[in-house]
Amino acid sequence: MSDHADDRSQAGGTVDPKPAFKIGDFAGYIISDGQVPYSTDFVFSNAPAGVLQSGLAGRLDERGELQLPYHCLLVTTPSQNLLVDAGLGQAAAAAWGVPAAGRMLESLAGTGFSPADIDVVVISHGHPDHIGGLVDGGKLTFPGARHVIEAREWDCWTDEDQLARLPDGLTETARVVLPLLAQADVVDVVRGETEVVPGVHLVPAPGHTNGHSVVTVASEGQQAIFLADAVLDELHFTHPRWLSAVDMMPDETIATRIRLLDEAARDSSLVLAYHVAGIGQVEHHHDGYRLFTQQ
Repeated sequence: MSDHADDRSQAGGTVDPKPAFKIGDFAGYIISDGQVPYSTDFVFSNAPAGVLQSGLAGRLDERGELQLPYHCLLVTTPSQNLLVDAGLGQAAAAAWGVPAAGRMLESLAGTGFSPADIDVVVISHGHPDHIGGLVDGGKLTFPGARHVIEAREWDCWTDEDQLARLPDGLTETARVVLPLLAQADVVDVVRGETEVVPGVHLVPAPGHTNGHSVVTVASEGQQAIFLADAVLDELHFTHPRWLSAVDMMPDETIATRIRLLDEAARDSSLVLAYHVAGIGQVEHHHDGYRLFTQQ
């Protein structure tokens, strides 16, 4: 990959205006929404305690929690600018009591872009930390952009019967944000793999949620894949069968993760994920994988 850099953004800190990576004539920028602490049993609900403790050595804060970054992705092409996911948003960050999150707009400005520059927003899935930033002050953050989401995911987060079966903490943001998109007629609900703009595809990757999707970017024989929440932490590369408390379909989560990582290793794709700081390539390692970064 040309002009390959690892982890250009700093969660809640200085924004690097340079692209995190370039692929052909496309550029990718990490747009940090900040970071949020999580309990280890939330991120790793089925991990053996001893193995988990060893894997997390030196990574936990003073409260024994794991700080996970929130990384949206801005992809610029010769003709359009595309944002994948929009962060938690300031309103939800305030409601959650996490002041180090909700900073997507600040980070976007730090890279030299404004909401008016965004032509397309891709929604990987409907969890609040991915869609809350689509609304700012009760209005759409990107009113001039198309918003693309997979049909099963849209149905999951707009059907009241399904929402009623989920915890309020997961559904409150969807109940606010998604109706506003529909009312403004700016949402494209697509089914199956879809080329959102030339060279950029939304690819179904169900498991974490019903219609969870990843995004691939390809140009001039090079490819990157944004895994969204197909992995939630770098330890999910090493231990691909470890699950989180919010993986809706556990068996499918594992199968999808292994399929994606196998494909990324085979294709030498550049790999990044919403909650993983590093950017790099994947290779098979023991019974799992490893993500290795390059300067």
